[in-house]
Amino acid sequence: MRSGPALKLLNRYLRSLTSFKEPPSSKLAATVSVHLLDLVAATLGPTDQAADIVTERGVKAAKLQEILAEVARRSSDPNFDLNKVAGAIGMSRRYVQQLLDEGTGKSFTEHLAACRLDRAFAMLTDPHHPHLAIIDIAFEAGFGDVSYFNRMFRRHFGDTPSGVRAASTMRAQK
Repeated sequence: MRSGPALKLLNRYLRSLTSFKEPPSSKLAATVSVHLLDLVAATLGPTDQAADIVTERGVKAAKLQEILAEVARRSSDPNFDLNKVAGAIGMSRRYVQQLLDEGTGKSFTEHLAACRLDRAFAMLTDPHHPHLAIIDIAFEAGFGDVSYFNRMFRRHFGDTPSGVRAASTMRAQK
């Protein structure tokens, strides 16, 4: 077994799997299995013929998972940007963009906005946060502009933040 980039990727990939709050779907579990096999093969030293497959599937998947985990982890930082994710994981901006586009079909900005919106939605519907003003929730989620937050929230969820909060409160009272 070689220590090096493949072993580090395998380690990071395994740690990222602990972030699942629920067991993965059968489709995702099958994909994770393939990624793990490829990463173990890369760590052990694949044959020349298998090296291309391993690089294409497993290593890229692990790098993509690492990018997505970093975005999720730091999304509430209003100053978090593509340069910071690339620097944190030791990749170029362009390679990060390429992996996101190939692996998910979404840009870095789309992933960051989705993480921030999901966090804001969770806070708005959490019965432990009714005292927080919507502006405070927007800032806590990482948005620096409340108007932009409101537009993005409505576009993403089909309702305003105050509408989502009101509906959640009504459901909780029933």
